[in-house]
Amino acid sequence: MKALVVDDLSKSFGGLQALHHVSLTVDVGERRVLIGPNGAGKTTLFHTISGILSPDSGAVYLFGQDVTRLLMHQRANLQLSQTFQLINLFKGLTVLENVTMALQSFKRLQYVLHKPFSSYPYINHQAEESLKQWDLWEKRNLPVSSLSYGDQRMLDITLALVSNPRLLLMDEPTSGLSTAEKRAVTSKVKALSREITVLFIEHNMDVALDLGESVTVLHMGQVVAEGTPLEIKRDSQVKKIYLGAE
Repeated sequence: MKALVVDDLSKSFGGLQALHHVSLTVDVGERRVLIGPNGAGKTTLFHTISGILSPDSGAVYLFGQDVTRLLMHQRANLQLSQTFQLINLFKGLTVLENVTMALQSFKRLQYVLHKPFSSYPYINHQAEESLKQWDLWEKRNLPVSSLSYGDQRMLDITLALVSNPRLLLMDEPTSGLSTAEKRAVTSKVKALSREITVLFIEHNMDVALDLGESVTVLHMGQVVAEGTPLEIKRDSQVKKIYLGAE
């Protein structure tokens, strides 16, 4: 069984063809990176996989199940999780409150309003473990608005992981980070369990080819190359359209 199968997917916005007959297969446990110039269709592809957008044609399968017409929350129930290029956090709440709220929602406790979080010790324990894993436990009582951008990115990834996803989509996880922060995120992603399949978009070529075991290159809404990082580095077409080589 494959973790993800994208079959002949197309999507247009008015006269703009964002995706044109895109097909993609990702194995369970694989680390696959999507690269390509701006406007290549990478984020549109992510959004059709996660359910934010519906394709005009084609199909999406998660772990053998056709999810093409399922809504975003229904795909999330199949253990798909996503981080976004633009971080979306409750910045007026503390780091710990953000994580416990995410866990509360995942554990289907969002309507149990008469019980405090202290009534659910396993929620607090899991929140602590998650924050320690991403080096945020010491900052648990700080408001998110006071965190550095790098720590906010770490928290965003933490929230994506508390649902125990089988497929994790990461849209530019190192965007805007310092060199040291990029190394930290790269190290953490590499350490993720192989039970989690990771598909990510990354503009930084060094990070992309370091994290990705396999690479898919998009250009003008089409898949133009696939292979190992070494194969992609040597691909003349990729050099021409992505690296600007003659």
